[in-house]
This record gives sequence, C-alpha cells and structure tokens, in this order.
Amino acid sequence: MNMYEELINEAVRELTSHSAGGGIKDRAKKLIKAFAGAGEKAGKTLGWHRGFIAMGLADAYFTVEGFDEKTATLIKNSLIKYYDRWIDAGCLITSVENVLGGVALIDLYNITGNIKYGKASDTIAHFILEHKTDTAGSLPYNLRAGNDYIFADMLGMVPPFVFKYVSNFGNRNKVFKYKLLTVAMKQIDNFFSNGMNRIYSLPYHAYKFDTQEKLGLTGWGRACGWMLMGISYGLRYPCADTAAYVRLEKYYGRLIEAVKGYQQKSGLFPWKLGEADNEAVHSDTSATAMILMSALKVEKANMEYGASKKQLKEPLKYSPWIEKGAEALKAEIKDGRVYNALSECIDLGVHPQTYGAYPWSLAPTLSVLSTYGIKGQST
Repeated sequence: MNMYEELINEAVRELTSHSAGGGIKDRAKKLIKAFAGAGEKAGKTLGWHRGFIAMGLADAYFTVEGFDEKTATLIKNSLIKYYDRWIDAGCLITSVENVLGGVALIDLYNITGNIKYGKASDTIAHFILEHKTDTAGSLPYNLRAGNDYIFADMLGMVPPFVFKYVSNFGNRNKVFKYKLLTVAMKQIDNFFSNGMNRIYSLPYHAYKFDTQEKLGLTGWGRACGWMLMGISYGLRYPCADTAAYVRLEKYYGRLIEAVKGYQQKSGLFPWKLGEADNEAVHSDTSATAMILMSALKVEKANMEYGASKKQLKEPLKYSPWIEKGAEALKAEIKDGRVYNALSECIDLGVHPQTYGAYPWSLAPTLSVLSTYGIKGQST
C-alpha cells in the first residue's frame, strides 16, 4: 500500500467512524469532544472536520476513478454512508460551519446521479440565504455564542459551497443563483475591507463590523488557508460576473503573494505568519496543506484554461514553491496520518502549541496529493 492509499484509508475511517476522530489515536480527549459535538456523533449535523475529510476524499475519487475502481468504490461508499446518515436524520444544519460538508455532497451527486443529494444541497443553499447577517451582510460564525463576530474560517466554508453549487445547479433558477453569488462575494469583499492587517496584508482571525474591532491574531496560518480556499473555489468554478471575478483574482494575488513570503526553508509554512524571525516559528502542516490546496486549484484552473486555448507550449508544471511545499508535506506523513499539525484553536487568540495528526491536516493534504501526485508533478 502506498502513501496515497494509506491517506485514503485513514480518511475513510475518519469519515465513517461513529465516534469522531476514531482513526487518530494521539488526539487529546478534550479536543475530541470539542471538535466532535454530540449532534455530529449521531450523524445529525455536518461537522466541519468531517466535511473537510469528505472534500479530500471527493478530490481523491476523481483522481483514482477510471484506473483504480476498487479504491474509487471504497471512497464512493464511504461518502454515501456519511451523507445518507445525515439525510436520514433530517438534513439538520445549525451553523455556517456545517456548510463545508455541502461541497463534497455536490460531488456525490455528480458521482452517483442520485437526485436526493442534489435536493440535500438545495437545503444547504436555502440555509445560507435565510441565515442572519450583520449590518454589512456578513454571516456570523457562531450565533449560539451570542455575538456577530465574522471569522476568516467562514470564508473557507460558505463561498466554496456556493461557487460549486451555482456551477452545478445555477441555471435552474437565475434569481436564486444571483442571490447566492451575492452572498458569497459579500463575505469575501467584506473581510478584505474589514478584517485585514494593512501593514502585513494578512488577515486577523475575526472582526466585528459595527465597532470595527479586529479580533484574534494577525496571520494565523489556518486563517490564511481558509480565506484562500474561499477565493480559490471562485476562480476554479468561475460563475460570478466579470467584475466579481476580477476582484477575486485581485484578492487572491494580494494574499498569496503575502503568504508565499513566509514559506520556511523546509517548504512548510509556520502556524503564524508575520513574525520577524519566521524560521523560529513552529511549522504547521495543516496551514501548509490548506494554502497549497488553494494554490493548486487556481493553478490547475489556469492550466486547463491555457490548454483549452492552446496557449501552453510547455508541459503543465506547478510553481516551484508549491512543489517544495508538497514534498515537505509528504515527509510528515506516517501510516496515513499527517503529523506536525497545530491543534484546534479554542478561542480567539488562544492556540495551544500542541502538534499532532488531525483531520484538518489529513483532509487538505489528501486534496493536495490528489492534484499534485505522490511522485511529484501530476500530469
């Protein structure tokens, strides 16, 4: 079994185990409880961590489909098991973080052609449009906490679903399509207007619009990753109008240039970007994988566009910094787990310096290697 197959098998165990995190044993018990939640254990809601795992598996499915049918079937069946359990429980959505699980749900519809997965995707789309916003139209991350803080995490959860949903189903109802795209773009526009540190061109973890208060750290690695994910899906599935697409290109270029400057000599990125002594900051495979996952989606989209226009004269190759990062990630994989990942953020500005193997390093790494390849540049 090669490295890639081990990652897939571990992701399948994570997705389908009834107690969240069953496949990764070195996780602290308090983090298992925090990242699972009682409802998600019962399959009643789509927890973001499993939604992330499902995204990685869906990317892997489209990589192995056609030449490894055994693995493709394993992935398909694990996705069916996970989403059927949620659908049978009533398609409950309680938070914007549940929306992340909708991305692979759309993929499952495309894989199986089963309309029930399309209808379940509609449920998530309606949830987005009906969700409470702040006065600027942004979606608070956790209304149950009694605040309207706007988190960078949300940009990696809501816009990716919207862009993929509209790309697949948008022609059914153009008014509904327009409303969804307006919401997605408003999340990105508002964060770049209100949640950025102008000196470093890096995001704060969150902000409060009405008071213009900036919250959490500047340059948390996974916050950068979440933001890049949201933008990259808009560039990978271009369904916004021309003006919006141009803004997405601008946002992506601005942020990726700022982020790239903090890649460490190892090829990994630190858990916090923006420090003067960048090499002294502990590296984080989860932030690294999220950044690379986003960059690969954008570069692959550009390659496919260039190939379709016959503008490419050389073989498709990703940027050297991406290759360096992907090779560094591979060095952190053991028995299907991606180690050296920062543990869960437990509050704004509170990032326990505990490193191990977690779903939030496994999922994006699986996506990275599904595009990049385990032996180097994919073809």
